[in-house]
Amino acid sequence: MENKPSFWTVFFALAEREVSGKLSYRYQVFFEMIVGSFLLFGVFFLGKLVPDSAIGGHDYFTMTLIGIGIYMFIASVTSAPRAFLTNELGTGTLETLLTLGPTIIQYLNAAALFYGLRALGKVTFVICVARFAGVGTEILPAIPRLVLILVCVGFTAIGVGYIQAGIEMSYRKMGRITFIFGAIVTLLSGVYFPVELLPEGAKFIANFIPVTHG
Repeated sequence: MENKPSFWTVFFALAEREVSGKLSYRYQVFFEMIVGSFLLFGVFFLGKLVPDSAIGGHDYFTMTLIGIGIYMFIASVTSAPRAFLTNELGTGTLETLLTLGPTIIQYLNAAALFYGLRALGKVTFVICVARFAGVGTEILPAIPRLVLILVCVGFTAIGVGYIQAGIEMSYRKMGRITFIFGAIVTLLSGVYFPVELLPEGAKFIANFIPVTHG
């Protein structure tokens, strides 16, 4: 019986391909760091306008930075299966990949893990910049809880990602729906302000969004 490649073999091969593709565009990583830094400073100065008393005594910058980090991770894991399938179908390489031995589930899981780790790398960079600047002091004590939260919501995110991928393969309209849904999620899930500040109707809707509980 032919031996199937392990999940980690598929993951490292996919990661090597993605990293090589990124490095071929020399300035892309640099520009992504610049954009992340502008976002960081924008949130910091916006937080100066929000008194701690308005958000339960918490620091707005720290709270929002954690919220953005969790959302980036969930969004990356959720979109990974759909992004992988649409990219491979668009370039005509999906059939070739499937002839190499791994199953489609192995590819989708490997893509979700890779994009999730890439999102964590971006968040780690932003946190390091924040700590170097002397802000976000509440982040470091919260890291053990954040790791547990990310593990829990990661499994939820990959499940939602499979649903997205299934809809995309059936109707090819998921990209627009994802854009709209993503905007709603960022407003209702507590990424930029506590859910407690929302109207009662919006709170009810927010309870059905996995990101909220994260």
